[in-house]
Amino acid sequence: MKVVHIFNEINFSGAETMYANAAHLFQKENIDLIAISTGENRGNYVNIFEEKGFKLYHKPITQFLKNILFFIKYFRNFYSFLRIKKVDVLHIHRAQYYWFFALCGYFARVQVIRTVHSTFNTKGLVYIRSFIGRVTARKILKIKFQSISKSVEENELVYYKNPTIRINNWYDTNRFYQAKNSNERNEIRKKIGLREDTFVIVTTGSCNQVKQHSEIIKALSIVNKEFDLFFLHIGSGSLEKVEKELAKSLGIEEKIYFLGVQKEIRDFLIASDLFVMTSKYEGLGIAAVEAMACKLPIILYDVSGLRDLISNDDNGYLIEPDFKALSDKIIESSNNFEKMKIKGENGLKFCLKNYSMNENVNKIINLYKN
Repeated sequence: MKVVHIFNEINFSGAETMYANAAHLFQKENIDLIAISTGENRGNYVNIFEEKGFKLYHKPITQFLKNILFFIKYFRNFYSFLRIKKVDVLHIHRAQYYWFFALCGYFARVQVIRTVHSTFNTKGLVYIRSFIGRVTARKILKIKFQSISKSVEENELVYYKNPTIRINNWYDTNRFYQAKNSNERNEIRKKIGLREDTFVIVTTGSCNQVKQHSEIIKALSIVNKEFDLFFLHIGSGSLEKVEKELAKSLGIEEKIYFLGVQKEIRDFLIASDLFVMTSKYEGLGIAAVEAMACKLPIILYDVSGLRDLISNDDNGYLIEPDFKALSDKIIESSNNFEKMKIKGENGLKFCLKNYSMNENVNKIINLYKN
């Protein structure tokens, strides 16, 4: 079986890391993996995809709305690609242009799946277009819509009247697990350049408007007045320069390690004391799941896609989306070691129960085969 995954740019982000981690499970079932970057650039995660055995293609679609001749040529070429490669499944991750790619798949007689990765609440004419697009894609093009969390499933059904097949995102238990002992944690801290007694906060994800890492930086400028800390910032993106300038303007640039894209994320997680995530919204915050899998206590903004991950504050904290509230909760957490330890233990149990990679990859494979 051949499966083509459609992405925008292939960047260090939830969906890309998740499918890269699970590549061997798909390949074990004799599924050939092809990934197509359709953005202006290939993306900063393509090397990892290649290492994992994906066959990569770059087919930018940037002129789509400007040039009807480009539209026709792209359609013909993509249709031919699907036929020549004898593709069985077209798995679309990119929200924009999904209808166009699904139309290509329909004429090429390829099964089409669109994964809805986030909660989209459009308004006005955009909502009407989105609603009609989902109905026609489902009824005419026979698309199967897959949602990645409870929030996304409910949003699609309530807001767009669009039933989806819910298959939770997953994490790799072979890559994300708690520190074996305190020595492992301390050795990693030493390698990074952190003291054993420093309070370390970490986040992972692209530097963009949705992740709004600026909220963390502003909160840390308050917390830094109370006690010594470090912030490990893993990820890169369009706003990385802006975030660095913000840290400098607040006088805390020396308290932040901007580490860019990293392969061994677990090292930085188990070297930390607390994980924070301040997104405006998420489909499912897989980075937070990976942190919990490493037995790390978490603080999340109370928004769609993140609130799925915490129940009654048993395995972490949900807080109002406000950097001052975040600073207060960080300070509280730093003073309650035993409480944070219990939350970390509960978070690990929660991940093992709900976000197993083997179980959820098998569900995706069954979706392909059925």
